[in-house]
Amino acid sequence: MSPHLHRGWDWDKDRVILGSGFHEKAGEPHAEINALKAVGPQAEGATVYVTLEPCNHFGRTPPCVDALIQARVARVVIAAVDPNPKVNGTGIEKLRAHGIEVTTGVLAEKAVALNKGFHKRMQQDLPWVRLKMAMTLDGKIADVNGDSKWITHEAARQDVQLWRAQSQVIITGVSTVIKDNPHFTVRDKKITLLRKKRGVPLQPLLVVCDTHLRTPKNANIFADNRAVWLATVGAGSGFAAEIKQFPIHHGRIDLKALLKHLAERGHNEVLVEAGSTLAGAFLEANLVDELIVYYAPKLMGDAGQSAFCFREPKSMAQLQHFSMHSVKTFGDDVRLIYLNKEA
Repeated sequence: MSPHLHRGWDWDKDRVILGSGFHEKAGEPHAEINALKAVGPQAEGATVYVTLEPCNHFGRTPPCVDALIQARVARVVIAAVDPNPKVNGTGIEKLRAHGIEVTTGVLAEKAVALNKGFHKRMQQDLPWVRLKMAMTLDGKIADVNGDSKWITHEAARQDVQLWRAQSQVIITGVSTVIKDNPHFTVRDKKITLLRKKRGVPLQPLLVVCDTHLRTPKNANIFADNRAVWLATVGAGSGFAAEIKQFPIHHGRIDLKALLKHLAERGHNEVLVEAGSTLAGAFLEANLVDELIVYYAPKLMGDAGQSAFCFREPKSMAQLQHFSMHSVKTFGDDVRLIYLNKEA
């Protein structure tokens, strides 16, 4: 959330932006507090623009509403009402009770889209789930020998770095770890420097779905000094990771239980980077909110591995439907983003 404060000297003339701020890290001052600190005494009589309703409860930090009242701002323009049950309109009520003019619903849809993970977690106790796949034009992710390096070109692979950096969690499957021995790290130096400056973990939490704890103890995922969970069904030891036990659903880790646990830990956005089996399991369980597909102008034929493996729907009526969100090209590769119509 990035509030801006400005003073309208005259409604018919240019307005002056006094300052802005954003919520840099969980447990630290919210965006409003940072903006007020940047502005100082000039906040009195100013208008504040926020993407999310200011909080009105004591959590890790004091209520932002109280700080706005003490700063004697004149008006607060709020894009979206906070879905958190601890707030949900009470911040607006308190501001108005103290004589502050409040306008709501300005660019609300865009504000929710900007913070979709938080909104979903508050409303459904689940994080926003993105599933990323790179494939050929005929929907294959690897050849007959399992080789998938590289289907897309460097520019498209670099774009994936941004999705990783935006996510608090990356989920993959043990088969991918065994076959490809990946790192699943954010390697962009500018991004890692920015994360370091803000005091947030340099790498997202990595969760490996590993029902029978087959993850090699010398796998590359343990070489980067980052948090790793092994999601499994039993006890284990000797790994450089936290062992998290979850119930079984259709012979696999209960993915919804896993996502609920991540939401309870405060994680808003999850990126799934996995093979066809785990990707298909997320789709079959209708747990994918956003589908990111990178197509390369290549053909592999029937012997190649299909992108998604799940039980076939019994009728056309049971097919999952996604709507087109955006299209972007990276040289000859193209990225398509679809949104789950039920999300």
